[in-house]
Amino acid sequence: MAEENNNQEIKSKSKKILFFAAIGLIFFAAGFLIYKEYFEQGEASGQIAQSEEANNIKNKEIFDVEYIVQEGDTLSLILESLNTKNEERIKIIEAFEKIYSPTKVKTGNAIKIKFEEDKSSVGKMEYAISAEKVLIITKKAENEWDSEEKEIVFDVKIASKGAKIKSSLFETGSEIGLSAATILLMADVFSGEIDFATDIQEGDSFKIIYEEKYPSNSSPQLHSGQAGQAKDGALALDGNILAAEFQNQGQTFRTFYFEDPGNISSYFDEKGRSLKKAFLKSPLNYRYISSGYTGARYHPVLKIVTSHRAIDYVAAAGTPVVTVADGKIMLAAWRSDYGNYVAVRHSNGYVIYYGHLSGFAKGIRAGISVLQGQTIGYVGSTGFSTGAHLDYSMKLNGAYINPLAVNIVVGDPVSESSKEVFSAYAEKMIKLLEGI
Repeated sequence: MAEENNNQEIKSKSKKILFFAAIGLIFFAAGFLIYKEYFEQGEASGQIAQSEEANNIKNKEIFDVEYIVQEGDTLSLILESLNTKNEERIKIIEAFEKIYSPTKVKTGNAIKIKFEEDKSSVGKMEYAISAEKVLIITKKAENEWDSEEKEIVFDVKIASKGAKIKSSLFETGSEIGLSAATILLMADVFSGEIDFATDIQEGDSFKIIYEEKYPSNSSPQLHSGQAGQAKDGALALDGNILAAEFQNQGQTFRTFYFEDPGNISSYFDEKGRSLKKAFLKSPLNYRYISSGYTGARYHPVLKIVTSHRAIDYVAAAGTPVVTVADGKIMLAAWRSDYGNYVAVRHSNGYVIYYGHLSGFAKGIRAGISVLQGQTIGYVGSTGFSTGAHLDYSMKLNGAYINPLAVNIVVGDPVSESSKEVFSAYAEKMIKLLEGI
């Protein structure tokens, strides 16, 4: 009897344990389901927030797009790639070509487009024509756009740099942050004094004071392929070289940019003499001179001793050849002895001849005018020639003269009325150059 009571008591306790265990499982399951729902809702909210943020970024990009023109791009293709309507593209291009030809859109320049808030139409478009000009197209009414050209307003700062040349002027200038345009301008200014193809030596040095131009806050901030490096967050364009000094093979050359009220603005030396020469030092970037101006030379093709009234510049085939002074082309044709041959007439009785060219530059023909530094042809080995070189000769009033002996100044000096002002300015700039 006692044993039976014990069995009943054990069964009763087991039922209670099972009951409370079941209740516990129910609460646990309910808690798990509540937690799971809460977690999923929170995750979903996070995803929605991220999605909205992404959409906001995307919409911002759609409202304001800046595109750098790539090779092969046309204005129509660029607008089409931004999903603009066909009739809208036609009207925008019509407005564009009132100022600038759409076919001349340049690789590397920027087009900035602002869409209207509903993203259905272009509200404004800007194109960098150059580093100093921008074309602006603005929507005035439905399917109607106006265009205008604006000069970019610059804030000008004065900068200075200097260096010793390691291998070349261009490489050294680039290493210290000078733009290609400034390096080439410096070489051009001194081109009447220094032959940059052969005279530059390791250890030569230069100092330069020049302008850096930053678009003002009121001007469009557009990239042009002609712009300089990014400086202080804005694209800078180098302006004039104000003063420069070049140490070449122990000689010091200085130049100063001076706006002469009594004459033209130009580059002068410290005595007020113009640095513009009638003729460049050489017509090309050459390796060496193989034959100089002489009365007796053994001709490698004719196998005889004959006079050589020219300078033979050895250079790689295809090297551009430029005219050393302003003039008019008398002849651009084939000659059996000189191959492709150009003759240019200059002022004061000078005529210069360029022989053995591989070909002529585009548009070069008899009767056209050419400017100092303009490419007229390319180095070759045509005619009686044994290798790529330029035969360069000069006549004065019909008689041959040595081209290397000619160094005529053609620019006017500082006017008498401005000499005192120029002298004070040059003295000030020399002190600044000495401090670089």
